[in-house]
Amino acid sequence: MNSEIAKIMTEDDVEYEVFQILEVYRIEFLKTTVKIRSKNPAHHRTGQSKGIPDILARRASWPNGVWIGLELKRPVGWRWTDPEQKRVHELGGSFIVHSAEDAMAAVKATDEALKQRKEAA
Repeated sequence: MNSEIAKIMTEDDVEYEVFQILEVYRIEFLKTTVKIRSKNPAHHRTGQSKGIPDILARRASWPNGVWIGLELKRPVGWRWTDPEQKRVHELGGSFIVHSAEDAMAAVKATDEALKQRKEAA
């Protein structure tokens, strides 16, 4: 990714890019965040439980119940803003995703982990 583009990308830009690549590769996904807006910007909020990744994704070929969490972050200048979100991530509950390439790397890492688990059984 071009470093100048990365500097100006927002989390919404990353989300759009990730949705596009997941659709191209026919990976099922659920957006877990709902932005709630009001007439007063001070009352804007996000409707989700703290710590839940932004996207849950899965391949149809994965065993039932296997989903991965994709935590979207700007490519440059992000930091954890919620301790619960960081805690869930550190427990193995999500992949940090800055781009479509990161999202696909998370899917491929899960493919490999499931393959190894199957071979070990």
